[in-house]
Amino acid sequence: MFIRRYIIAVLLGSLALGWASAGEPVVRGTIRTILILGNNCLTAPTATETYLRPGTRLEMRPCRNSPEQIFAWNVVTFEIKFGGLCVDAFRVGLGQTQAGDPIGLWYCNQTLRQKWFPSHKNESWLDAINIVGGGSPSSELCLSIAGDKSLDGAQLSIQNCKDSDSQWFRLYPWPPLNGPVS
Repeated sequence: MFIRRYIIAVLLGSLALGWASAGEPVVRGTIRTILILGNNCLTAPTATETYLRPGTRLEMRPCRNSPEQIFAWNVVTFEIKFGGLCVDAFRVGLGQTQAGDPIGLWYCNQTLRQKWFPSHKNESWLDAINIVGGGSPSSELCLSIAGDKSLDGAQLSIQNCKDSDSQWFRLYPWPPLNGPVS
């Protein structure tokens, strides 16, 4: 129970609390790279349509505060949503999330693959967090920028947490304030 309260406190302390249309407490904002990696945001790309599609892989793109970069993170269910779809660690079959699973959007179905927990494992990055997946805040699996982390369009996967620059993110509130949330 302590861990759950801690996680909620981190999210609530980081961003302004809002309410989703269903009355769920959420924080809204953008998820950005740490400064040494440039100014890229977690993006749910749209093709030529104006809506997001299930199965879309998430990637890092220059921050534009556009709708495909604004998330809603539910502080009760720990789901991160973009446009009504949940961030999911794609897994074929019923197995548990594993290192290397790609990250994308899927219909919200309350599976452990759609639970994301903020973690502050390294005290040297004061305003940065890891985003832990794998269905538990004590999981050793972190959201990670795959491949060349500075590449525009770099996709995301879940990897073993290893204190890498590609696993540190900053949360910025929406609507924007004057800088990172600390």
